[in-house]
Amino acid sequence: MTPEKPLKITPHSMIFYWWPVWSVGFLLGGLTSLVGSDYLNSDRGRVVELLSGSTPGILFVALLLLTFILTTMRIRGLFANLAIIVAALLVIAFAGFGFLDGLLVGLFNMSVHMTSGFYYLFSTGLFLVWFVSVFVLDRFAYWQVNDERLEHRRVFRKTRESIDLRGFVVHQQNNDLVRHTLFGFGSRDLKLHRADDVVTSLELRNILNAGQKAKKLRVVIAGLAPPEPIEPGVSDDKIQKTRPVDEETDVSPSDQKLTGSGETSLTSE
Repeated sequence: MTPEKPLKITPHSMIFYWWPVWSVGFLLGGLTSLVGSDYLNSDRGRVVELLSGSTPGILFVALLLLTFILTTMRIRGLFANLAIIVAALLVIAFAGFGFLDGLLVGLFNMSVHMTSGFYYLFSTGLFLVWFVSVFVLDRFAYWQVNDERLEHRRVFRKTRESIDLRGFVVHQQNNDLVRHTLFGFGSRDLKLHRADDVVTSLELRNILNAGQKAKKLRVVIAGLAPPEPIEPGVSDDKIQKTRPVDEETDVSPSDQKLTGSGETSLTSE
């Protein structure tokens, strides 16, 4: 059973989760321009606008560090995610009451200030990188269901890697609560593996509407004929590369990695 419209799954790169940084940067830049105080820049002889206190700068740096951690580390488990949420709330609370500002002055005799020009420049550059990555580059490589196969398609490549979906099981990963739920608009990772061979798996990361797409994948798989039984521990040998002219050639053994975007891999462990 195949949907009337081919199911298309687009994994996103980690830059997708950086939208809070440029959003808050534009917000703080606007606040600095509107309500910031004017200070004379002795180096250039020009007036710059700064918000009073170190709280805005501390919060922006904290958000930048938090986003970096979430997109470079996999935060597994409920307690780890709750610890991050509690730490973020404490930083916000301490900064709001001025405790962090006083701590910086008392211990290090320093303050954190950023001009509106810095906020605008940094946020504009990050937004352009984010926009090009999410709406252009990420769409150059995607997965699409074609009959009983899941094909990995690249816009600028003629060859297509594909995998036979018969006998596969689809799981929705819910490990990174903060990154997926708060920063990723409910995005999830999808994991596919053979029901009789859990060693070989295909992981699709950072998928929007992952629940709906996982449900459609299960409907497709349920309508396919059951696969021939394979021996335990032996990988599926039906992973192949297909050409647009209907030529099919087998690929290397089970230890070959099939990679799509930087966030997608098919591995045999």
